[in-house]
Parts: sequence; C-alpha cells; structure tokens
Amino acid sequence: MTYHELEEDWQVICEQSLFANRLHQLEEICLQVYNGKSTDFINHFLRPVVELLDTIRSKCEDYYELKNRKETPPWTERFENIVKYAIHPSCLQNTPLHKGDFYIHISESKPRTLELKYLHGDKTQTRNLSMTDSILMCSENWAELLRSDTHDRFVFTSCILWTSRGFEKSSWSNVLMGRLPTMMDTKDLDKPSTSTMNNNNNRRESIINMEELAAKPILILDLNFELLHNQVAYLPGAHDRRGGPVIFFETNKSCWENTDMDSGELARLLIYYFKIPR
Repeated sequence: MTYHELEEDWQVICEQSLFANRLHQLEEICLQVYNGKSTDFINHFLRPVVELLDTIRSKCEDYYELKNRKETPPWTERFENIVKYAIHPSCLQNTPLHKGDFYIHISESKPRTLELKYLHGDKTQTRNLSMTDSILMCSENWAELLRSDTHDRFVFTSCILWTSRGFEKSSWSNVLMGRLPTMMDTKDLDKPSTSTMNNNNNRRESIINMEELAAKPILILDLNFELLHNQVAYLPGAHDRRGGPVIFFETNKSCWENTDMDSGELARLLIYYFKIPR
C-alpha cells in the first residue's frame, strides 16, 4: 500500500508502523500543530518521521548483520522496543526530569532527526543524535558511549518511556532486553486515555533489575540528593545481631506522598548504604 492510498487516514500509517501505540499522542500533534489537517500532518510530520525510522533501521541492518555483529536479543527486537517505547513523537514539556533521567524525541526542526534530552544541574540539555548515535542505540553500551562523548560526563541512568500505564522509567539495558512488564501486544496500547496522558500527578514507576544495579559501583554523586538530604532512609549507626548496619526509614516524611518518588533512585540509595564497609 502506498502513502498516496493512505493519505485519507493517517492512523493506518501508524498501525502499519512501530508507532501503533502512539495514536493518541500523534492525534494531539495533528490537532494542535496542523489544525486537524491530516494531509499536512502526513506530509510534514508523519511521513518524514517514518522515513527517518526506516533509514535508521536500514543502517542498523548494515551495521549489525553485514558486519556480523551478534546481539542477544537480536538488534531487530531491540530496535522495535526502542521505537515503540523510547522514542517520543515530541518534546515532553510537562514531564519533569530528575538526576540521571533522559529521553529521546523527534525534533521539531527539519529535516526530522532524533534529539536527546537530559538534566544537567538545573538545566535541560539537548543533544542532536547523529546517524551513528542512532545506530548504536541497539548496543548495550550505548549509554556509556554517550557519557564518554558528553563534556559534562552525564550518567544516563533512567530512560523515560511511554507504556500502557503512561510514562515510566527504566535503564537502557532493560529496554533493549525487553525486561519491561508493560511490553505487551500493541493492540492493548492503541488508545491510552486522555486522563493518563494529561495528568501530571500520575505515579511514576521504575522497573528495577536489582542484580544489575547491585553489580555496579555506586558513588554518592550518583544518588538523588533530595532523597539523601531528606533522610527518607538513613544509617543511624546501629547494628543488628549479626553485626550488620541497620537502615531506618522515616515513613512520616511528606516526600513518600510525592507521586514523583522514583523507586529506582530509592533502590540506588539503599544499595549505596548496603555497600558501605562495615
């Protein structure tokens, strides 16, 4: 089926692409940016975006298959997970970023490219992803490659994703490996509710691989300063019968009621305490 045959119904294009779970978000772009004119939306946004993703996929095929680079799961599954869940159609203006957070979105500029957003200090930084960057997204060490290539040595810890439950966060390796419980058949994700999209008070959840987190060294600079400073959990200096340090939880702290409380950052804090020499 050609684009010409699909122009009267742009949703068909989405259903035949990996963007099938983004219909609601794309509909908002069509209405707000292109005044509901499907033809303009297709010509100026959707078609260039699909062509961009097709180009990246083709380049990935050259890189991973022709050079005999084997990945598990294969790069095709990794690429599918990235497009479905990690690439956002537009900038996430109403989604607050915390230390270590980052996300990928389609650029507003033409020609369409992929842009990376991350928080450095108190400012949101933008990085244009080159074709090489985009190809290497399917590699497990992509986050480390990005870090080594940024002047501020930012640690890319948690990627903001779009799933059936709304926005969630997870490590890049979990995205590639398909470790997200919400990575289900896209037929269940076609029409997320408006309330889920627009409610900034939705609970932000993290999918945590504790073994993977515990295997990596954690420095105090990697911790969420707000969690550390508020003493949500802290070491009082007491020990249990085995001589192990006791961690106190202050359950009356108001930050426990904060829907932006991130379980991944809390887990990182607890593992940091656990690894302190006794």
